[in-house]
Amino acid sequence: MASITLKNIPDSLHAAYKRRAKLHSRSLQEEILQTWDRAVSVAEEGYQLSVDEVAGMLKPGCKGVSVTEMDAGISRYLKESWK
Repeated sequence: MASITLKNIPDSLHAAYKRRAKLHSRSLQEEILQTWDRAVSVAEEGYQLSVDEVAGMLKPGCKGVSVTEMDAGISRYLKESWK
C-alpha cells in the first residue's frame, strides 16, 4: 500500500481533523483517509450530498445550518478537495 508524507499543514486544519477524528472515534489517519475517500466518491457521483453531510462539513456533529451556510460550506469543501 502506498504512503504519503504531508508537510506544512496549517495548525487550524490539523486541529480540525483531530476534532473530527475524535468525534468519529477514529485515528487521525483514518479520519483523513475517510475524508479523502468521501471527496473522491462525491466527485464521481456528481456531488450528491445530503443536508447532514453538508452540515458535518461545516460543523462536525451539528445539524440545523442555514442554506447560506450550506452553500458556503459546499464551496469551501469542493475548493479544498481539489487543491
